[in-house]
Amino acid sequence: MGFDSEVNEELDKTFEINGIPVVMHNQDIPIVEGTIIDFKQNMMGGGFTIDNPNAIANCGCGSSFKTATNAGSPDENC
Repeated sequence: MGFDSEVNEELDKTFEINGIPVVMHNQDIPIVEGTIIDFKQNMMGGGFTIDNPNAIANCGCGSSFKTATNAGSPDENC
Protein backbone atom coordinates (compact mmCIF):
# COMPACT_ATOMS: atom_id res chain seq x y z
CA MET A 1 0.00 0.00 0.00
CA GLY A 2 1.24 3.45 -0.77
CA PHE A 3 0.30 6.91 -1.86
CA ASP A 4 0.43 8.29 -5.40
CA SER A 5 -0.28 11.80 -6.55
CA GLU A 6 -1.50 10.73 -10.01
CA VAL A 7 -4.26 8.41 -11.22
CA ASN A 8 -3.79 6.34 -14.37
CA GLU A 9 -7.32 6.13 -15.81
CA GLU A 10 -6.42 2.99 -17.83
CA LEU A 11 -4.83 1.01 -15.00
CA ASP A 12 -6.55 2.31 -11.87
CA LYS A 13 -10.07 2.21 -10.50
CA THR A 14 -11.34 5.07 -8.35
CA PHE A 15 -14.15 4.53 -5.85
CA GLU A 16 -15.33 5.66 -2.43
CA ILE A 17 -15.59 3.62 0.77
CA ASN A 18 -17.38 5.19 3.75
CA GLY A 19 -16.71 8.65 2.33
CA ILE A 20 -12.99 8.02 1.77
CA PRO A 21 -11.74 8.20 -1.83
CA VAL A 22 -9.71 5.13 -2.83
CA VAL A 23 -7.61 4.51 -5.93
CA MET A 24 -6.50 0.96 -6.62
CA HIS A 25 -4.65 -0.70 -9.47
CA ASN A 26 -7.07 -2.94 -11.37
CA GLN A 27 -4.91 -6.05 -10.93
CA ASP A 28 -4.88 -5.64 -7.13
CA ILE A 29 -8.65 -5.56 -6.66
CA PRO A 30 -9.19 -9.37 -6.66
CA ILE A 31 -6.37 -9.81 -4.14
CA VAL A 32 -7.93 -7.52 -1.53
CA GLU A 33 -11.63 -7.96 -2.37
CA GLY A 34 -13.60 -8.63 0.81
CA THR A 35 -10.86 -7.30 3.10
CA ILE A 36 -11.99 -5.63 6.31
CA ILE A 37 -9.83 -2.91 7.88
CA ASP A 38 -10.79 -2.02 11.44
CA PHE A 39 -9.36 -0.03 14.35
CA LYS A 40 -9.38 -1.86 17.66
CA GLN A 41 -8.64 -0.43 21.08
CA ASN A 42 -7.39 -2.62 23.93
CA MET A 43 -5.49 -2.26 27.20
CA MET A 44 -2.16 -2.11 25.34
CA GLY A 45 -3.35 0.73 23.11
CA GLY A 46 -4.95 0.56 19.72
CA GLY A 47 -4.20 -0.24 16.16
CA PHE A 48 -5.51 -1.29 12.82
CA THR A 49 -6.42 -4.90 12.07
CA ILE A 50 -6.65 -6.24 8.54
CA ASP A 51 -8.71 -9.34 7.80
CA ASN A 52 -8.20 -10.53 4.22
CA PRO A 53 -10.28 -13.61 3.42
CA ASN A 54 -8.13 -14.21 0.32
CA ALA A 55 -4.89 -14.66 2.32
CA ILE A 56 -3.91 -18.29 2.88
CA ALA A 57 -0.52 -17.52 4.47
CA ASN A 58 1.15 -14.44 5.93
CA CYS A 59 4.42 -13.39 7.51
CA GLY A 60 4.82 -13.04 11.26
CA CYS A 61 4.11 -9.31 11.39
CA GLY A 62 1.31 -9.37 8.80
CA SER A 63 2.90 -7.00 6.29
CA SER A 64 2.88 -9.54 3.44
CA PHE A 65 0.64 -12.42 2.45
CA LYS A 66 -0.04 -15.07 -0.19
CA THR A 67 -3.34 -15.87 -1.87
CA ALA A 68 -4.43 -19.20 -3.34
CA THR A 69 -4.45 -17.79 -6.89
CA ASN A 70 -1.21 -15.75 -6.77
CA ALA A 71 2.23 -17.30 -6.73
CA GLY A 72 4.83 -16.29 -4.21
CA SER A 73 5.22 -16.49 -0.49
CA PRO A 74 5.04 -14.10 2.44
CA ASP A 75 8.18 -12.09 3.17
CA GLU A 76 10.13 -13.85 5.92
CA ASN A 77 12.37 -10.83 6.58
CA CYS A 78 9.81 -8.37 7.91
